[in-house]
Amino acid sequence: MEGLPKEKYGLWITDLIRYADLTVAEKFLLADIVTICNNGENRYFKINQTISDMMRVNVKTVSRILNSLEEKNLISRTFSSPYSGNVKTKRVITPIYSSIRELKIDNNSKI
Repeated sequence: MEGLPKEKYGLWITDLIRYADLTVAEKFLLADIVTICNNGENRYFKINQTISDMMRVNVKTVSRILNSLEEKNLISRTFSSPYSGNVKTKRVITPIYSSIRELKIDNNSKI
């Protein structure tokens, strides 16, 4: 079996997230946010459609997952209108590391 090219990077899911009492979709998206934020600026800019395509779920499902992560205080979302008179807004998602470190382990998911 051939390995992956060295220039390709993947998603790293820490045990804090992997064994957390979250849905699989929440774990995947939170891990993606943390991975991207740990590899540069502490900001996540993907739009819901991009996340939807990546996860192969409906855009409304992405909204629900993001709302759930925000309600659980695991992410923060800020919105701004960088262009005056334009309807478009810019959204920035940042992980809340202190809350992620305190995630409760789901003992049923740990093998």
